[in-house]
Amino acid sequence: MLGKTLINRYRIDAELGHGGMGVVYRCYDNYLNRLVAIKIISVSSIGPESRHRFLAEARAVAKLNHPNIVTVFDAVDAD
Repeated sequence: MLGKTLINRYRIDAELGHGGMGVVYRCYDNYLNRLVAIKIISVSSIGPESRHRFLAEARAVAKLNHPNIVTVFDAVDAD
């Protein structure tokens, strides 16, 4: 995955960590010229209901603004 670009926007630079649901990467946002963290969820680890729940959680967290909470900028189903 390193060196790949996701959805013509995010260049994957390094793996930051991994767990049961997927892998978190340090990426560079080519559109906004900034570093971001991207969590890529393993398709084999979740079903349709979990995908829906994950998106609902991302929408809820995206509404929050607090220095101790990671900001959500995007949520994409990119196959």
